[in-house]
Amino acid sequence: MYSSTGLTTWHSEGVFQPTLGGKQIRTPKPQVEWSPGLHQYVIYFMVNSSNPSATGGLYYARSDTPVGPWSDIRQVADDHLAHDYDITTGPDGNAYIVTDTFSGTFDSTKGNGSLPLWDFGCRSSTPT
Repeated sequence: MYSSTGLTTWHSEGVFQPTLGGKQIRTPKPQVEWSPGLHQYVIYFMVNSSNPSATGGLYYARSDTPVGPWSDIRQVADDHLAHDYDITTGPDGNAYIVTDTFSGTFDSTKGNGSLPLWDFGCRSSTPT
């Protein structure tokens, strides 16, 4: 994780390497947001190495600082959400997740019929 006060010089704050179910997991695309409702920072991230689904899953943890230490990990949404996502916190304090969601179907004309098809979606989530 990196921080910057002016967005031109960056400082390494360390590595975010959580465990889930006793296993160390890879967390591509972590994103930290301030939650006005919780008065804490929330880190959102994909999980794919400990999840049997190729479509991943979206998880979060909370902290009093933007670099941790982080709370226990909780799942935001099932394994069909979080292939590619962005999160923003609205003025109401809710996190809004814009993502493509796995449709449950595959393109039979590409990749030997194994290319997953994704729908676009937006949902609100309030971390607890």
